[in-house]
Amino acid sequence: MIINKIVLQNFGVYHGRQTIELTPKSDERRVILIGALNGSGKTTLLDAMQLALFGRLGMYASRGNSSYEEFLRQLINKASPPHEGTSIDLHFRRAREGIEHEYHLHRSWSLSDGRLRERFDVTCDGRRDVLLAENWNEYVEELLPSRIAPLFFFDGEKIEQLADVQKAPELLRVAVQSLLEIDIVQWLSTDLAVLQRRKRAELAPEGDRAKFNASRSW
Repeated sequence: MIINKIVLQNFGVYHGRQTIELTPKSDERRVILIGALNGSGKTTLLDAMQLALFGRLGMYASRGNSSYEEFLRQLINKASPPHEGTSIDLHFRRAREGIEHEYHLHRSWSLSDGRLRERFDVTCDGRRDVLLAENWNEYVEELLPSRIAPLFFFDGEKIEQLADVQKAPELLRVAVQSLLEIDIVQWLSTDLAVLQRRKRAELAPEGDRAKFNASRSW
């Protein structure tokens, strides 16, 4: 799989529509280097690539303990008009049985009456593929398993950590756990905790509900 381009619309720190070309200009220069200050959106860009590919199955550096829905809410650019919504378009190519195919993934979400609505579409060789979109989770796991994706999507800070002889063993331990899906218990525990907090808020009296919402942290 070779990523050609990513287009971000009101995603995180990326306000408006931003296009990042990732196709090398020539065979002599095959490396695309992205440099920026801390907080400028490098990690957000890597999360965007994973989000386009994996949706709720991905492992994101900026998600923390948030639920998937709350994670998407946090990624909506604060300065963007609500009606514009947030989206990621990922363009990549992949060879199957000796034939190269062009893929375009579109993942978007927006808030309507306080509810989050998500949409996902797949286009292959210029044609929308509804069947592939419906079965994308199975397809992408064969292409690149979500549990080992963080081994491929990481920035310079992670390289620096890997070079640190004291931090490297812990990072490799987490990577192996992800590969073996040992960490799925932790993710399930986090999601269950979020669900419990929401249910308690829904069942609480009106006065207590306001206090609960004011004091909770996601």
